[in-house]
Amino acid sequence: MQGTYRPQSGALIATVCNGPGAPRGALLKNHRKPKKYMNATFAISFSKLSPIDQKKVVSAASRYIDLQSGKARVEGTFDSVRRFHLSTYCECCDGIRSPSRAFPYSHLRHAKSIEHVCSEAGIAEYTSMARSVVRVFQVSDGSADVVMHKIFATVARNAMDKVLKNMKGARRGSAIDSF
Repeated sequence: MQGTYRPQSGALIATVCNGPGAPRGALLKNHRKPKKYMNATFAISFSKLSPIDQKKVVSAASRYIDLQSGKARVEGTFDSVRRFHLSTYCECCDGIRSPSRAFPYSHLRHAKSIEHVCSEAGIAEYTSMARSVVRVFQVSDGSADVVMHKIFATVARNAMDKVLKNMKGARRGSAIDSF
């Protein structure tokens, strides 16, 4: 008898075999733990950005999600043979092949990438951070306020853990008093 195991974050589906000769609930194929959507290193580096850059990163991640889901459209035109051409080009567009009959959507695919969205927003150096914010968006309800709250809650939790490590044998309630 076979069933499927679905991790909470939906990272990878592994097959579970409960048949004869296998231990009950043994995982067979490619099982790994679900990937965490945010770590403390990202949250701390995000909190060190200026508030303007934080808003730019969150808005770029939101724009990327809207482009991927079809809620937003890329600015550009189609020619007579249905090849898509971008209306504006950035530095990141230099290495992208020009549209042809064989690959008519090469510019459209690039325009929906996180690299292009960040480059348009003027935050090309924060592309990896925007990817992390996209993961936070995907596990939250999708509003920017909830995403910012989750990020800064992780920063606060990390700071609390550092205080607790310094206070040997102290309870969490006494750590709050030390702030």
